[in-house]
Order: sequence, then C-alpha cells, then structure tokens
Amino acid sequence: SIRPAQFAEPLPRPTPCPPHRR
Repeated sequence: SIRPAQFAEPLPRPTPCPPHRR
C-alpha cells in the first residue's frame, strides 16, 4: 500500500506550546 507523502512526514502543530512559567 502506498502512503501519501503528507502522512510520511510529521504533521506540523497548529499552534506551538507557549513556554511554561514556573
């Protein structure tokens, strides 16, 4: 079965997690 290139690479996150302030 051939998989699309889109799924081959890790999908970029919609929004990066902000740095947690302790």
